[in-house]
Amino acid sequence: MPRRKSVDVSLDGLAGKLGAEIFSESPGFLCVLPQDIHESILGRGNSVAEAVNNWDEKLKAHLRNSTAGDPVVDYVQKILSSTVPDHVQSFYDQFYPVRKKQ
Repeated sequence: MPRRKSVDVSLDGLAGKLGAEIFSESPGFLCVLPQDIHESILGRGNSVAEAVNNWDEKLKAHLRNSTAGDPVVDYVQKILSSTVPDHVQSFYDQFYPVRKKQ
């Protein structure tokens, strides 16, 4: 298997929230979850956007067809349950500003 070089790119959407990583692999790019590659979802594409879109489709299919105790499902549930949706965070920021410690 050829060596993969990590690509430093900021991802939006679900890939960004789950901490997906991008790697350059000739010819193209890979998108994976930051856990064991054998347990992860792997998206491939000729560009970063194609790899992320492919990864997103495969993740959705995996979640639809998963069974109890699936490590990918456990990881996704753990991350999503600990994050606050953007619109809720915006509300918090507007009405409950963080007070600076003196």
